[in-house]
Amino acid sequence: MSVPHALSDASVVSCANCGLSLGSWAEYRHRIDQALMAEQVSRARRVIVADPIGSAMIDA
Repeated sequence: MSVPHALSDASVVSCANCGLSLGSWAEYRHRIDQALMAEQVSRARRVIVADPIGSAMIDA
């Protein structure tokens, strides 16, 4: 993925390979949060997320 140097919630995130728009930075972070929460549900143990992209702190 490619993000602009001046990053805001409205910044456009795109595929670094093909340039396809992946949506705004806020939308991308929301999708990451949703994926992390879905992963948490499928695990018996807590998922620890150290990457600051996801804004949700996932607790079981």
